[in-house]
Amino acid sequence: MMRIAVLLLFVVGYVALQLRLPASLPDSAPPRSFSADRAVGTLRRILGPGERPHPMGSDANASVAGRIVAELRESGYAPEVVEGTACGADATCGRPRNILVRGDDRQPRILLAAHYDSVPAGPGASDDGAGVATLLELARAIAAGAQVTARPWFLFTDGEEAGLLGAALFAQGQEREKLVPRFDFLLNADARGTGGPVFLFQSNPDSARAVHWYAQASRHPNTSSLLQAIAERLPNDTDFTVLDRDGAPGLNFAFIGHPLRYHTTADRVDHMDTRSVQQLGEQIFDLLSTPPPSGPDGRLVYFDVLGLAVARWGEGFNAFLAVAAFLACAAASVRLRPSRRAFVHAALACGAIPLAGLAAWPLMLLHPTPWAAAPLAFQCAALSLGVLVGVLASTPTPSNDAWAGTWTMLAALGIVLHLVLPGASFLLIVPSLVAGVAMLVGPAQAPALGGFVAALVLCEPALAIYDGLGREGLCALAMLAALATVASLPPWRPTPRAALFPAAALVVATLVAWRTPRITASDPAGVWRIARSHHATWMLGALSEAFVPPGATKLPRLEPPLPWQEFAVYTDTGTPVGAASEPGAVLRVEQDRLVIAASARPSRLALSLWLPRGVTLEMDGRAVDPSPEAGSLRATWVGGSAATFTVTGPEAPRTVVAELLACHDEPACSDPPPLPPGTAEFQMGTVLEVVYRSSNP
Repeated sequence: MMRIAVLLLFVVGYVALQLRLPASLPDSAPPRSFSADRAVGTLRRILGPGERPHPMGSDANASVAGRIVAELRESGYAPEVVEGTACGADATCGRPRNILVRGDDRQPRILLAAHYDSVPAGPGASDDGAGVATLLELARAIAAGAQVTARPWFLFTDGEEAGLLGAALFAQGQEREKLVPRFDFLLNADARGTGGPVFLFQSNPDSARAVHWYAQASRHPNTSSLLQAIAERLPNDTDFTVLDRDGAPGLNFAFIGHPLRYHTTADRVDHMDTRSVQQLGEQIFDLLSTPPPSGPDGRLVYFDVLGLAVARWGEGFNAFLAVAAFLACAAASVRLRPSRRAFVHAALACGAIPLAGLAAWPLMLLHPTPWAAAPLAFQCAALSLGVLVGVLASTPTPSNDAWAGTWTMLAALGIVLHLVLPGASFLLIVPSLVAGVAMLVGPAQAPALGGFVAALVLCEPALAIYDGLGREGLCALAMLAALATVASLPPWRPTPRAALFPAAALVVATLVAWRTPRITASDPAGVWRIARSHHATWMLGALSEAFVPPGATKLPRLEPPLPWQEFAVYTDTGTPVGAASEPGAVLRVEQDRLVIAASARPSRLALSLWLPRGVTLEMDGRAVDPSPEAGSLRATWVGGSAATFTVTGPEAPRTVVAELLACHDEPACSDPPPLPPGTAEFQMGTVLEVVYRSSNP
């Protein structure tokens, strides 16, 4: 019964975390409180009729910025619009337009940030309209008299989707010093989906004070240093990445449910979960209402326990706990005098964890899209598979010595994990320590306490892992389930009946997943669409070839290949992608220089140049280091304003490829062919007007 109770705790905790979202407060809520319904009403006004995409440099972007300024003025603030040229780390430059509201100069100085631009493919109601609306509702509540420790500064950045340009403009040296002294804390609000629980998924590497502040303030925390460790290693950046360089302790919040809608036309207000907005607002409001702690900073290992509290300690103390867990388990194992056979079975049980991850790989064959519109069946299949592998690999010896050996090996893995990925090491160290101490001082079934603790600490990662990693998260989910199973099972002899339930659950969940639509109208598949005049092409990954339009032909790769040709490229007209046409830019060759003056028409939202190596580049008079990609150099100017590229080298480059992206509201770009059924434009995903090749004679 003990093992059943532990596994039920894991499953029930997982489901409870899935469902834990606060009810959104109505418009009639007290004016000093945060109301998601009020925030969503504000968002509808900001996006305007039709909820048009509003990438940096577009007319729609200017309209959204104007409405944000109007909302702030109505709440009694005096917003400032700060515009200038900025460049991101990937050689992308532009002229973002930030909106700043000054707060208190007295400490603590707190900066709240969110970006108001969207990708060209969709209106960005959640990414990051939800963050903008949250900050506006917080500003309104504070103006109405809500009690906060200090009036925060509000920053609404532009150009985040284009390359974190608004944050770069705010943070860059000379401009930054003119605005405000150093901030004490930074809070950033973003989204990578349209619902789900709000996670504190990132902080500064040495921001113990910020994590302590969150732990003290949050009524329902959702966080762990595992999320922080993953965020540090993923290429996805937010404004937090740039603003964090100021050195202030910071916290980065986001909800990530329904990720298929991310950066697509489906990211609309009607698809957004207002409960997620309520939780985002409450998380930040709780922080503003709680005095930040003082004390030294440093790196922490931390996790929340079922959203009730945050357990946390320093990485130095974590090393002590790792060693203590291993010594306790090893001492218990020695006292029990395990046989050699017991250690063999213990090794088999620990090997079940990576084996479960490998066994889950075939599930990805049923999952061709990065995420599924209805992922529950896939998640259940991964969980059932992990439990099944854990049960089959459990030791059949009828004594505690094999289980003690299992915990000793898990504790040893905890030490390794501390050395490699400290933020994730609590997954093994905490339950191993509890199990080791229990085996030394408790009754025969005391090691089951380790299983209970393992179930508690594994619930939160199991909740976030799929939405965070997509189909690859199925393998991680199976591994977590196998770990919970191995940690929960006392020594017993597994029989076919013992494995019957997880095996049946696996079969049922797999059949349901096989029959479940991967995409729907409200959760579409993201596809890059490129159109040249009335000719359309689709850039598709290998697993998306089912969405190729009828009669489409595959294009040969250009030589030299461009970076985006890592995808298969199809056309429904046979028109070569590299066909020359009027580029809307003026080219001038001057001995060793090639000067390209981009069109100032606001409908042209991006101009990318692919350059040969060995050249230097200036964009709008600013020296830029081009970003190396696939054997070429790339630099991009974003926004509708005019820009001049000056390319200098030993001789004028013989070949330059220029792409004018995101053509809007022009006759040449009207009525593009429709996308395949069940798909939506993704990322830059609007129109590639021209691929231009010029050769120097």
